Amino acid sequence: MEKRQEKMGKDDISSGKDKVKSTDKEKKPKSGKKPKGMNSLNMGERTRSYYETTKGTLVQKLLRRWWYVISWPDSNTNIEIPANYELLDGYPGVYVKVRGTMADENPVGHLIDTRNKETCPNFVNFSRKSSRDLIQLLKSELENQLMELYKAEGKGNNLKLEKKIRNELKWAISVNAEKADKEASKYAF
Repeated sequence: MEKRQEKMGKDDISSGKDKVKSTDKEKKPKSGKKPKGMNSLNMGERTRSYYETTKGTLVQKLLRRWWYVISWPDSNTNIEIPANYELLDGYPGVYVKVRGTMADENPVGHLIDTRNKETCPNFVNFSRKSSRDLIQLLKSELENQLMELYKAEGKGNNLKLEKKIRNELKWAISVNAEKADKEASKYAF
C-alpha cells in the first residue's frame, strides 16, 4: 500500500482517488489480421497441442521403445578417433576428450558427436514421417518387444506387461493415418 501511495501524487491521496496507470500497452493487430505464422499459437503451445494429437501420441509411443525397430547410430560409420579423445562407452560415435588441459580450446570432457542427426530417433525426425509410416514402425516395435519379453521371461509369465503391449498394438492398428495426419497438420512445426 505504501509503495502505491508513493507512486500517486499528493492530490490523489488527499482526494482519496486511486489512479491506476497501465504500464502494459496492448498491441492490437492492424485491421483485425491474425498474427503471422501457421496459427496464433506460439511454438510451445503448438508443440503441446501437437503432443495431444493422434500423430503426436504415435510419436511418443514410438519414442518409448524405438530400439526394438530402429538400429541407430549406423554402426558402419568409420571415423578415426581424434587425438586425446576416447570412445564414450555406450554411445557409439561419441568421443570424449580425456587428455589436455582446461585451458585448451576444447577442454577435457569436450564431446564430439559424429552420429547422423538426420536419422536420429527423436521427436522432430519422427514427426516428419507420415502417420502410416509411424503406425507400421509402432506395430513392428510392439511385436518385437513382445517377442523379446517371451525370450526373457517366457510366454504367459508377465501377463500384465503382455496385456499392455497387446492393448497398445490394438490401438495402433485402429488409428486412421489420414485423419491423424490432417489433425497434426494444424500444429506442424
